[in-house]
Amino acid sequence: MLIIRSLLVGMLGGFISGLTGMGGGSLFVPIFFFLFNLPIKEAIGTSLMVIVFSSLSALITHWRGRQIQGLLSLTIITGGIVGARLGAYLTARLPDNFVKFFFIALVAVTGVKMWQGTNQKNEEAKEDHTVCPELALWKGIIAGLAGGIASGMGGVGGAIIIVPLLHLWLLVPMRICVGTVLAAVFFNAFSGSLGYWSEKLIDIPAGFPVAAGAVVAAPFGARLSMRLNQRRLRRIFAVVLILGGLATFLKR
Repeated sequence: MLIIRSLLVGMLGGFISGLTGMGGGSLFVPIFFFLFNLPIKEAIGTSLMVIVFSSLSALITHWRGRQIQGLLSLTIITGGIVGARLGAYLTARLPDNFVKFFFIALVAVTGVKMWQGTNQKNEEAKEDHTVCPELALWKGIIAGLAGGIASGMGGVGGAIIIVPLLHLWLLVPMRICVGTVLAAVFFNAFSGSLGYWSEKLIDIPAGFPVAAGAVVAAPFGARLSMRLNQRRLRRIFAVVLILGGLATFLKR
């Protein structure tokens, strides 16, 4: 029964990954925390391992659908790899409660911001997902660095920070945010998981069946993402973030 539940959780997380650009960490961290009773640091490390597989599966579908802005992805990845290792390094040396409440605060604040979104006029203007504004590359690097630190410290792929920064600060259309950020999520999770692996904070037996389910379901979420309008997609992103934060908060 535990394996079946793990597969189902992985499928849900993979679907969310493809739909929102998140690796699924806002779901996986609470699940490993609740269902497998892993310490918070191991829950985060194992979550990152799963995200490597879920984000890659979703990324392939978004790539085929031309939802990725290549140059922006490269700048985010550059900052993200550095940030993820830094976040993993800090987490291994910080108290568990600090890490837990950092994760909760992160998802709560970004969730509210994404629910509010940009002004309606701007959102309607950017509804065409083929249009992307001129971008300052240094902003992409900052977004990647912030997302990487969040990835390493929160066990998430970094999208909870990168997507809001891209959409609200750089004014990138929501659908391009989802596809573009998945490339960064993959590299952030890979880099961060290496840090947790070196600290022996990954539970492979717990993570493997979850990863298997995620790989299967991620392409379905990606296809749905390409069909949703921008406002609905943004609000789905916000709800997933807030629910993940609440689930972690309720763990005693």
